[in-house]
Amino acid sequence: MRHRTRSVYVLVVLLLGVQCANERPKADDLSPGELRWYADLTPGDPVGDAFAVSQSGRTAFAFSPLREGAVSGVPFTHYGPGGVRTNYDLLVAVLESTGKLAWRRTFSTAEIESATAVTFDEAGDVYVAGLLKDNQDGLDFGDGVSVDVGPGELTSFLVKLRGSDGKALWATGILSGDRYVKPQCGSFRKELQVRGGAGVLGCVFTVRDVALEHLLLVTRTGATEVRPVGLGANGVVLSFDPASGQPRATYVLGGAESVLRTVALTEAGGVVFGARLRPGTIVDSEGSTPLALTAPGCLVASLSANLKPLHRRVLGGSAAETDCEPEDVVLVGNDRILVGGQGTGNLDLGDGVVGQGTFGFVGTLRPDLSNAAAFERYAGERVFGIAADVSGPSFVGLAREESTQSFHYTKRDASGTVVHTSRTHVADASARSPFLRMRGLAVDASGAPTLLGVSGGPFVFDDGLHGSNDARSCFAARFVP
Repeated sequence: MRHRTRSVYVLVVLLLGVQCANERPKADDLSPGELRWYADLTPGDPVGDAFAVSQSGRTAFAFSPLREGAVSGVPFTHYGPGGVRTNYDLLVAVLESTGKLAWRRTFSTAEIESATAVTFDEAGDVYVAGLLKDNQDGLDFGDGVSVDVGPGELTSFLVKLRGSDGKALWATGILSGDRYVKPQCGSFRKELQVRGGAGVLGCVFTVRDVALEHLLLVTRTGATEVRPVGLGANGVVLSFDPASGQPRATYVLGGAESVLRTVALTEAGGVVFGARLRPGTIVDSEGSTPLALTAPGCLVASLSANLKPLHRRVLGGSAAETDCEPEDVVLVGNDRILVGGQGTGNLDLGDGVVGQGTFGFVGTLRPDLSNAAAFERYAGERVFGIAADVSGPSFVGLAREESTQSFHYTKRDASGTVVHTSRTHVADASARSPFLRMRGLAVDASGAPTLLGVSGGPFVFDDGLHGSNDARSCFAARFVP
């Protein structure tokens, strides 16, 4: 295999530039919910983008720029030669807890790379999932770490980078077997988690022949085969060893379209996940009782550390016009699970409320996935992220992204009482074609929430305007706890 690649490593400690505002006064001088700092990546119209926040407050961006730009005010160069097709690089950047750039690395081939998901472990190392498209040669991460490609247009990968400088430590390829099955991992940005000695990644692959098509997990030591359970889109939960990348177990869901959207790891290494299901009969690789759905639904399920089914629950309705899309599952201690998403129509959330229109929702579940409290509903708003800090408070990010672009978050204490609500950030009147797509919300050990989105046109923050009419920006905004 011949690799065509360039890799760039830059270590800088600079103040944020013009497009990434400097730190504001110390948090002691600011009120809860006020902006602490803002940083962005411009231009922000990539194929893929993802972010994560470590417990120490570092922020990781995985980004797929089409051309040169700047991250936290520091320029980066576009390296992919492109050719007949437009080329995207893969750029990974880590910011300090102050919003200043710690390091960045760029990986590139002659084809297309796309970031899909990123996360930290407790030691601060970084894990990135992504895609290779129209790739002929695979991708070389340097330091003897690389992934090859399988048949067809798409190949997925998972790579671990050292937290101090971005050095590649290992990589796993998620490839089609003898036939192309469109392997995609982390595509919704929230299907990758590492906690303690366990890692989990959510993938999907699509088959037309159950007997002849399968997925391959390829590491330095060999390949592991993953068989489908039904035709169409099969969702895969993959557990792996964070030290080596070696697969430990897989759980497969299929029979009707089954797409994983979000995962969380328990303290014991178990998994809670959310998936979007289409109508049909859903089966799994463990021989569980099939689920028969007449309308789309959200599946919330829990698995043991060896990926054996424990509990499952479908949030959905019986009418075709009903729909449900899971956004996040978050664990609060050992006795609460927060689940958030978007609903349409008469969606059954187990509390008897009907006739709901289009809305975002957040619910608190017990370990057996029964309701611990009534669901919160947000008419006309999208729940773009939920998070919880170690002491119990939880955060919900809400956005309007259609005719009126705006976003804010609320914070609740451990009892569920609203502690404060941030200001609503809106497009400035000077925005010519305002655009907003919020990506997620995370919280560090200090309880400070960080919000990530993609914006076009200036938006109003506590310290003034951020963003530009000239290009879209992927941004991270940290707020005072």
